Amino acid sequence: VGFVVNVSTMEQCDTVTGQTLRVQRTKPGCWKVKKGSQKSNGWNSFPDELALQLENTFLKWQESQGTFDLEGSASCLPAPKVSLLELQSRCLAPPAMSTVEVSEALERALEDAAA
Repeated sequence: VGFVVNVSTMEQCDTVTGQTLRVQRTKPGCWKVKKGSQKSNGWNSFPDELALQLENTFLKWQESQGTFDLEGSASCLPAPKVSLLELQSRCLAPPAMSTVEVSEALERALEDAAA
């Protein structure tokens, strides 16, 4: 099953059925999708690797719009769509950086952006 996430409208769309689910960015690097269940209030976290890719896409989109809202969600302007299947295949490839290096780089980038 293929999904596309639009970081500007904060929606995940099933490419087969067209069903959309809400997506939220609870804090930098933490992305969740709204499922119908009551568990965790219905919000499920994306896996860390996918959340990192969504974060990178979101920050690039914000930069292209000239805005940097690192704490909240984006406004509803056109934004790049990210295929979850594409992200998963990227995440399965051997990483160019270790998980620790990625975490440290993300931390530095967020600190630099906040300064």
